[in-house]
Amino acid sequence: MECPLPEYPLSGAARSENARTRRLASVELSFDGGAGRVHQAADNGDNDAYTTRPMAYSKGLEHDGRGFLKAGAFEALEQALTRPGTDQEVDPAFDVPVAHVFDPDGSKVRTTVGGSKVGYRKLESPLAGMYYENEGPDPDGVGMAPAPKLGESELCAEMVEVYAMALVRDMTFSQLSEPSSLLTHVDPSVEGGQTLTFDNAGKPATVQDLIDGLNALAWFGKGGPVSSLGGGPLGPDLTGHEQRRRAARFDTEDTTGTRVTAETLFRGSSPGCKTGPYISQFLLAASTNGRVGFGAQEISLFVKPMRAGVDHMTNWAAWRVVQNGEKLSGLDECDPTRRPITTPRDLAAYVHIDQLYQAYFCACLMLLNAGVPGQKGFPNAGRDTREGFATFGGPHVLSLMTEVATRSLRAVRRQKFQIHRRARPERLAAMLTLAAHEPVALGNAADKFTSMLTEMGVIGGGNPDTRRILDWIAARNALLNACADDRVYQVAPDPEDFAPSDAGNFLLPMAFPEGSPMHPAYGAGHATVAGACTTVLKAFFDLYDEDGDQLIPRLDSASPGGRVFTAVGQGQFGNCSPFCIFSDPPDMTVEGELNKLAANIAIGRNFAGVHYYTDYYDSLRLGERVAVGILQEQMTAYPECVKMSFRDFDGHRIDLETDGSGTAPGVTMSVDNSDAPEDVAAWWVQTLAEFPERP
Repeated sequence: MECPLPEYPLSGAARSENARTRRLASVELSFDGGAGRVHQAADNGDNDAYTTRPMAYSKGLEHDGRGFLKAGAFEALEQALTRPGTDQEVDPAFDVPVAHVFDPDGSKVRTTVGGSKVGYRKLESPLAGMYYENEGPDPDGVGMAPAPKLGESELCAEMVEVYAMALVRDMTFSQLSEPSSLLTHVDPSVEGGQTLTFDNAGKPATVQDLIDGLNALAWFGKGGPVSSLGGGPLGPDLTGHEQRRRAARFDTEDTTGTRVTAETLFRGSSPGCKTGPYISQFLLAASTNGRVGFGAQEISLFVKPMRAGVDHMTNWAAWRVVQNGEKLSGLDECDPTRRPITTPRDLAAYVHIDQLYQAYFCACLMLLNAGVPGQKGFPNAGRDTREGFATFGGPHVLSLMTEVATRSLRAVRRQKFQIHRRARPERLAAMLTLAAHEPVALGNAADKFTSMLTEMGVIGGGNPDTRRILDWIAARNALLNACADDRVYQVAPDPEDFAPSDAGNFLLPMAFPEGSPMHPAYGAGHATVAGACTTVLKAFFDLYDEDGDQLIPRLDSASPGGRVFTAVGQGQFGNCSPFCIFSDPPDMTVEGELNKLAANIAIGRNFAGVHYYTDYYDSLRLGERVAVGILQEQMTAYPECVKMSFRDFDGHRIDLETDGSGTAPGVTMSVDNSDAPEDVAAWWVQTLAEFPERP
């Protein structure tokens, strides 16, 4: 791109007119190019297909003893969220049948703490997706593919995966990387916690046994039949989006052979996520004392860990009161000594109460403190007389991350509430439990649950490897229910509550007392913000060599001695004070560790039990597109040539460039070195193009 000498109208009418022209150019970019061409894909149809609405988000509404909604409750929620048939965009009163309607005096509350009843929770920002934006894509200008359908292999696989993640919360990530490690859990009723093993045919189970259970599922396994969002007018085969999503879980795109390994178990989908330790260096390697410099202050990367072995919602009474919205938040049991993120439960503790851009703010501080330079295409790069600060320096990038965070949250709220309204894993687990005992209770969804339970090995006697995972869940629930009286809260019994057998109790043990937040699963707020903030970091810092396509390992700038940190188990820190150090793999890079950071934060929510894998995968790419739209739009404000180059979460090279003219044509985007309009447009709708547009 040619870069003419910039013209600077210093003041007066010329400056004012130039500012207006540039502002209008940014509007043109937002609505006539890029995200302005995106269509909204329809939801997967599950909420309309089944009379019992087993996959509909309904938390905070009133549920009967078997977990179903009172008549008309979900329809009232939909009406308030979307205002069909009216000339109003929003319902200011938002009069939906939550607790103020079904229990105005609190007489139905069953949970007490110290003898006092708890209150009720409220839905979180249900109308945020109806708000507009004055920067970047409109919330309706970006979208997500339909979520996996009930009864299909992908949903079956990601539900079993969430079960598996719940089982290993108190193992270290180092242990999970070794197939021979014993599969352990903690009995919290014993003083200090007692480590137990899961049983596998009379022998202690191992991590490899868990992996075998996952690989026995069609979605993960040896090229078995895989159902998909195809079906009907799209045909029986996997869509391209599903193929990419499936392949991204593994080290290879080969469609045969065992898929999940200890090296790929619970890992992210982007370049670098499967390299090196599970936890990103940006969550560990600030320094040997775990602190990040923040001006004259420091920020500790250590977390206050939740007490090992303490899981929640393992009996139907506790599950039901949480679905009705009873407020158990803030009742976590924590250990007083802070430590580096060592176990999945530690990661869940981090993502429970973090400020959503927190991890990326700290990562940005680490990069700035390490002296990692800005991009070569910035106007101050290589200059003898100036350097970045207000523009293309620390204040610029640190504030830009907060901007993309708020915008991406509105975009994902629209997906959650106005479009998909997908149930959280805790609800699907309860419906699977009910289906294992009373399939007829699921109405016209019974066959779909029978299909899932058959693939899981619960029905029909097949697939014993996967069945073991559900048996371990049932055993874990029985152990925790035996010591339920030790909780800081108590739930009064209700004779209407369904009572599953111990062996058939497949409720999902939750890391948080309150379970999921008060908003639907798809998309995920943490993952969307992760995608947006990480994209800003990759677009701002110089992560590539002179050819622009080879990654430079810069971890030696962020960690002492060019080494890699990994946290080990409590009591095993030894001289690592408190990290263990080993040689730096040559293919670990800053870009990879940033991608891994985004995956850690998003998948940390899966370890807590509040999200599925697809919530992470698709939301990450939603946030990425919000960020690219904002970066592209802001280029109209730059009166000099600026170029940003980075790789997206699928490995495509993205170039954003302006000639400084302040016009929409003066801002270009290319994907894999092509600026052809059709190629750029295809990138914006990569996750959406194959699916029918929402009416």
